[in-house]
Amino acid sequence: MSDFSLSNAALPGNAVVSRLTGNMELGDLNRLDDEFDKLLQAGVDGLIIDASGLDGLTSAGLGAIVNMARILRERKGKFIFAAAKPDILGLIEMFGLHDRLNLCESLDKAKMELASGRG
Repeated sequence: MSDFSLSNAALPGNAVVSRLTGNMELGDLNRLDDEFDKLLQAGVDGLIIDASGLDGLTSAGLGAIVNMARILRERKGKFIFAAAKPDILGLIEMFGLHDRLNLCESLDKAKMELASGRG
């Protein structure tokens, strides 16, 4: 069984921080997709993924995150992928997705970016 978890915290405006922790496996994909769907249905227009506690990520999970970023961009929203560990950043680089995700080195900087409208 996976130790993956996801929790959300509201930010000012209509924004959310989603904290991903543990090792995301293929079986966790539905949970991630469901959570992203709930956020979109709630009209969230700013999302920071806090990846500081994320130890592992499947390519399918990365695909779901990239898709969420795309949807938010299409809706004129803001998306930031923050505080990823070197292994996760390596995966993003390996798939050539660094230009599709607004990467930020820390959660605090991501919050400042989102508040300033640069996310």
